[in-house]
Amino acid sequence: MHDHGPLPQPKEGGNFSQIIGLVNEAKKASDLYLTEVIEKEKALIEKSKNSTIIPKKSESNGQKQQKRQKR
Repeated sequence: MHDHGPLPQPKEGGNFSQIIGLVNEAKKASDLYLTEVIEKEKALIEKSKNSTIIPKKSESNGQKQQKRQKR
């Protein structure tokens, strides 16, 4: 009930329902795209975890540390 009596039944169809339908379709498309992106990122992370490459310290970094210690 409403202050001025019962509310009318909601309209089905028309411009508003088209807008809602388009928004729902856009959300579905966005969800599919983002799921694909997330899955690709997860696969890259897993791949990088499986290939453990330990970077070597470069000589320039060691030289910089030695210079700092001399000062």
